[in-house]
Amino acid sequence: MMNMKQDQEKIKTLLMDVVDHAANFFSNLEHRAVTNHSSSLPTPTLPEVGEGAQATLQYFTKQFAEGLNSSVGSRYLGFVTGGSTPASIVGDWLVSVYDQNLSHSKGSIAGSMELATIDMLKELLLLSDDYRGTFVSGATMANFVGLAQAREWIAQYYGKNTALDGLYGILQ
Repeated sequence: MMNMKQDQEKIKTLLMDVVDHAANFFSNLEHRAVTNHSSSLPTPTLPEVGEGAQATLQYFTKQFAEGLNSSVGSRYLGFVTGGSTPASIVGDWLVSVYDQNLSHSKGSIAGSMELATIDMLKELLLLSDDYRGTFVSGATMANFVGLAQAREWIAQYYGKNTALDGLYGILQ
């Protein structure tokens, strides 16, 4: 039985094991199918006592890893989000390690980092400073936010305030 404290004490070893797992996955991409149409899974049972991160990684590797598709990098363009790359994995790890939960601009520099990143994206895309932006949790929320922005834009165009007037009669 492993507990969270024990996992925390051996975090470097655990992360190195994940690095080894990831390196093995990336080094064998050419031997793996981009998609895997198999959907049969073993029927796991929930252990009565937690087994810790090491045992969980070993279980994942044995039971599930081979059945996952290998759509990383530029091999598969079927998703808007594309596949993982070494840089995106580093970023994802750092996001997970620091686990910032922003509800306001004070208490962490993370909000300022987001704004600085948006400024760099505007520079990269040659957008004027008039543009604003924010990061959302993923493609689904990006679409949702985009629809909300389009609704507000069209309402403003027709002189309506959806917060006060709702959507009824917006085009009348």
